[in-house]
Amino acid sequence: MVRNWEGDNFYVRSVGVNKQPLSPEEYIGYYKQRAIEAEAEWHNRDRPGYEALEWFNFHCNDVCLRMMGDICYGKRLIDLGCGRWGFEQSLIKSLGAKESVMLDIAGGEGIVEADACDVPFPDSDFDIVICRELIEHVPSPSKLLSEIWRLLKPNGFVFISTPNGFNVFPDGKEHVRAYFPNGFLAEIETFGFTILDKRGDAPNIHLALVPMANGGLVNILDDFKQIAEMVDEFAYSYYIGTQLFVLAQKKVETWIKSD
Repeated sequence: MVRNWEGDNFYVRSVGVNKQPLSPEEYIGYYKQRAIEAEAEWHNRDRPGYEALEWFNFHCNDVCLRMMGDICYGKRLIDLGCGRWGFEQSLIKSLGAKESVMLDIAGGEGIVEADACDVPFPDSDFDIVICRELIEHVPSPSKLLSEIWRLLKPNGFVFISTPNGFNVFPDGKEHVRAYFPNGFLAEIETFGFTILDKRGDAPNIHLALVPMANGGLVNILDDFKQIAEMVDEFAYSYYIGTQLFVLAQKKVETWIKSD
């Protein structure tokens, strides 16, 4: 557990799981295997819960698109930890960047195979960094956030998301930590980023992904779709949602010397 003082307010930033860390070789091997499994899951439309999984991920895409607006148009973008899921490629195409680089530790067709904490691109090479559902997986979140800062041009943007620790707890296998809403913002700001926007989605949405007897899954999913519509209009959705969505900027002050 990581605890921090901020002024007079004591808060818990994140919780982690006490577990022997994987070696670099084990870590890469594990996620390469998971990438193969995830790709198969995405293409298996007949498996239980597929409709809920598809809706959930494309709903997350919609939240990202609303938050990003048109800031990606004509820009250079990198997606860290993109995976091989079809919804991620769909999001990147919809953002309208001039040039997009997909990167994942497991690689894949059209994907740069590299560690998101050690990216083989020079400093200040990108206008936009997308980093969705990755920070809860990596051994060192500080390395990841430092790398994002390094990759971004001055005044560049990062869209970063992670499960809300109030709704999704770390399992010690894939999710090695979970962030709480204020703690996640504090973690991002610690590395120099300015928070521009924050949002959430429907609370406890993973309940809709569990198959139930007699076709109950469809009814549960319909309920969550209605909840999502209500939450989208709720100013404090960030604090109650299943996911934490944050748009931040690498702001660099420009000083103009007067003659």
